[in-house]
Amino acid sequence: MPRRFRVIDVMTRQPLLEAGNARQAVDALKAVRSLVDVCVYVWQPDRRRWRPLTFVEQRAMFDLAR
Repeated sequence: MPRRFRVIDVMTRQPLLEAGNARQAVDALKAVRSLVDVCVYVWQPDRRRWRPLTFVEQRAMFDLAR
């Protein structure tokens, strides 16, 4: 099953992406100025919750957006 991602703007707390795939998450990060401007989460179906990505995981996605 493909992973689902959520991207949240830290200043407004508004979602830039809600339950999108990895490609959509990378595309959403293209509009972000800095890595610290967003929080990225991945859905964990076994725990039924959103897990924040680690800094290293978030940096890897941000690098793909550049």
